Amino acid sequence: MLEDNGFAPRDFGATLVEWHSRLQTPPGKDTAVLTGGHYFGLGMRFLESMDGGRFFNADDKQGEIVRGDERLTPVKWCAYTAKADGKPVTVAVFDHPDNLRHPAKIFTMTKPFAYLSATRNEWKEPIKVAAGKPLKFPLRRGRLGREVDKATVEKLYNIG
Repeated sequence: MLEDNGFAPRDFGATLVEWHSRLQTPPGKDTAVLTGGHYFGLGMRFLESMDGGRFFNADDKQGEIVRGDERLTPVKWCAYTAKADGKPVTVAVFDHPDNLRHPAKIFTMTKPFAYLSATRNEWKEPIKVAAGKPLKFPLRRGRLGREVDKATVEKLYNIG
């Protein structure tokens, strides 16, 4: 996302999905306010067989505990590695450096199921959207068919 480092997703055996959200006010409205729970954002609930995996992120941060084992961590990417139906897999979410409130607050939880979400912290800081000034939120999700280390996820993040 930041530079062309000479790698392509296929070099990692990865599948990357670009997600672009564009939020704007409806016709006739001057403003809208985005709010929500601490986990609101582009989220991924994993297969039941992936429960019990491990989260890791770009900065090795633990993040703020919200409740139980639920955490919010401001990082440019976060990954989850586990076994999907007995096969190792790593899934990551990558924030874009141009996004509002970059780095994203990454929500993670392991109980009662594994879940990962990129949020803008609207639950504490609502976001105002003005007419004619839409908000754009590009994100990328990656899936690798094996367990990988932090350095590999960082290289995947840097694919332009």
